[in-house]
Amino acid sequence: MNYPAILTQWHAQALSGSEAASLMQRAERRQKYHASNHQSCFVTTLMQLIASWWLDPQAGHDLERVYIYATTRRQRALCHLVTGQLLMSRKMTGAMTHLNKGLKFADGLVKSDDYFEMYNRHATLRHLLLSDTGQPAQGLEVLLNEARVIQRLNKHNLHGRFKEWPEQFSIP
Repeated sequence: MNYPAILTQWHAQALSGSEAASLMQRAERRQKYHASNHQSCFVTTLMQLIASWWLDPQAGHDLERVYIYATTRRQRALCHLVTGQLLMSRKMTGAMTHLNKGLKFADGLVKSDDYFEMYNRHATLRHLLLSDTGQPAQGLEVLLNEARVIQRLNKHNLHGRFKEWPEQFSIP
């Protein structure tokens, strides 16, 4: 597994029920294989987390369970990035905290161009309004477009009546 490449990818693209079930089945097969060889597989745990997130979006997911298996800096970076991305896909509170931690752990582990691409992506997503309950999942491009619109509107309204994006408004 190429960890620098895996750190820069977006892992929270919404999966249909059948796609999530297929991912879960692959993860379970991997887990059985590694268990039969008395090994553990960190990526398998992440696969299970992502699959369960999409299989039951309303469930209270234990996103922190993957941190138990993270033994290296790369793995901790990936834990935080995946957790932050899953939360961000539904615009949920805590997303930016995890994305920022993941970025700190990834510093020096990925090429500088990739690092700044990740940094810029996170800086743009920072403009989204997050909530405890979240919203229906959206893909990365939709999230980035919404964040750019909010950023531009906030920039243009600095001298107007509104200093911040109205909380009750969200772009579908």
